Amino acid sequence: MKKEEEAQTCQKRCKGIAIKTGEKKRERELEEAGELEMETNREGVERKKSTSSKDERKQLID
Repeated sequence: MKKEEEAQTCQKRCKGIAIKTGEKKRERELEEAGELEMETNREGVERKKSTSSKDERKQLID
């Protein structure tokens, strides 16, 4: 039973890392394309925000 719990915990952790890695990769790609700008959220933390809409990105991909 304990090994199953450890395996589930590891899988969740790995999945979280993969999601974060994917977000960073997407941020880098947008940054290179010059489509990111800094945004300040409610907590006063600066965050990168895409200036292009999803539709524009879809057209660029096609």
